[in-house]
Amino acid sequence: NLLDYLQEYSADRYSVNRVQEAKKLIKKQAYQKTYMVNKNGMTEYMELMKMPGVNNVYLVYIYPETVVTDIVNPVMFESLITCLLILLITLSMLFYMWAVSKQASDTIEMLAYGDPITGGKNDNYFRTMATNVIWENANIPYLVARFDVANFRYINEAYGHIRADELLTIIVEESGKFFKGRELCT
Repeated sequence: NLLDYLQEYSADRYSVNRVQEAKKLIKKQAYQKTYMVNKNGMTEYMELMKMPGVNNVYLVYIYPETVVTDIVNPVMFESLITCLLILLITLSMLFYMWAVSKQASDTIEMLAYGDPITGGKNDNYFRTMATNVIWENANIPYLVARFDVANFRYINEAYGHIRADELLTIIVEESGKFFKGRELCT
């Protein structure tokens, strides 16, 4: 009997037990798969299949572990590389979407709250932030100061729009040095 031979061919009692268990289970199940270690110390896989319609006839496949590893290892390596590539592509797409979204958000914020000429903030920003500052600091006294460059239109006409815009930019930059924290300047 082949299964008796395999028990003798097994190197350790665990392999002998697996062969005995396969021998018992094959009568109940049509298919059985197990492995064993032979006397040379090599792992071998064993598959038993009951032949339908024929009593006590079994089809037995015995093959060394190297057959499995020679087939499975390259497939596992290719699968790992494929998964890593998919992960890399997914992460790069997520980063790209985040960057585009951030840029769009910054552009919308600049259009809503920024002054394109001076690079400072506009009245929409002042109204929004002033409401928040006053609401959060209701018990603290506050002061609203407004200043105007007298006869600015004459500067505009005399020196041109470009020089006048440069002057406004300098005024915004210098006033930004004085107003910090809860203080607002637009």
